Amino acid sequence: MAVFAKCKKKPRFRRGLADDEPYVHRYELDKATALLKELGAQIPDLLPYDPATYEKFPWKDKVVAAIDKLRAENEAEKASEAEE
Repeated sequence: MAVFAKCKKKPRFRRGLADDEPYVHRYELDKATALLKELGAQIPDLLPYDPATYEKFPWKDKVVAAIDKLRAENEAEKASEAEE
């Protein structure tokens, strides 16, 4: 039964892993890790997150530009208020 439980819990560990550290489902990953340790199973190594392996969303550049514009406007507004 313990061998079967070990095999059934590794997919749960992988789901908790999500996109690797730091983008994990922390609660699920911690619970699965604790359960695997309790069963004496080997804990798979976590790979570091590599943004190069993921495709950039087509709208990302527009969102970043909009955020930068809003920040600049906000800073200009604060500067004008400070002068008054």
